[in-house]
Amino acid sequence: MKMMTMLFSILLWTSVLTPNANAYIFTKPVKVKKAHRQINNASRRALNPDSIKVMVWNIHKGNDRGFKEDFLEYGADRDIFMIQEMYQQDKVMDTLAAMPDVRFDVGISFKYRFKKGRPYSGTMIGSTVEPSFVALSRSKDKEPVVMTYKVLTIGKYPIEGDDDLMIINIHGMNVTSNKAFYRQVNDAINAMAGHTGPIIFAGDFNTNRRPRIDYLQRNLVQRMGFEDMQFRNDERMRSAITNLTIDFTFTRGLETIDSEVLGHLNSSDHKAMYFEVAVK
Repeated sequence: MKMMTMLFSILLWTSVLTPNANAYIFTKPVKVKKAHRQINNASRRALNPDSIKVMVWNIHKGNDRGFKEDFLEYGADRDIFMIQEMYQQDKVMDTLAAMPDVRFDVGISFKYRFKKGRPYSGTMIGSTVEPSFVALSRSKDKEPVVMTYKVLTIGKYPIEGDDDLMIINIHGMNVTSNKAFYRQVNDAINAMAGHTGPIIFAGDFNTNRRPRIDYLQRNLVQRMGFEDMQFRNDERMRSAITNLTIDFTFTRGLETIDSEVLGHLNSSDHKAMYFEVAVK
């Protein structure tokens, strides 16, 4: 118990004492009904069932050098985007504007209270295909100290001759209790209920403790038949405290054609998960 308390304290203060900590503290929650933003319009009506190309990436708010260039280069042929730490700042918004055929849907976690224009941050999904459904699911719990919610961004996208693809984009609870993390994952599982088509559940899960990874494996892989995608050049982000992988992609009803981690990119603290799948 003492070890767990100590670990929790370290994780908490590591989260707070970051370069952006002063910004995080001065945040304002957003009502769920006002937490959705759409950017651009999609250019296509349906995905190709034989080739669906996806990029999953925590972009570190687009603050790092080279972000715009890398996002545009590696996003050029992607059908689906699953982005964490989207931030309404000029460089990010200019990047999205340069992709007018991709519709992006943002689930706002919070706004910065004292920054000009009160810019927002959250999770974002995107596609060259117009979604048939978009929804947000806000966590029941808040991160301690900073008192911010986490938001799942959920979308369904038509596939030629098949059921819609559901994507659920997560930025996981971080320095909360494991139970708060389980509640957030359960919200995602509940959102899947009744969906008969393929599913991608991916993002920055913040699985900085072993019981969290075990919970995903037990409930998604063993109980629900998801596949835990493996990657070439696996340089996925790991917890600075426990060295556990925190970025994951889980799929169901899809066959992996190719999957890699873009480990050479330095335009975020996370490395993008980059893959192509086909409907089984």
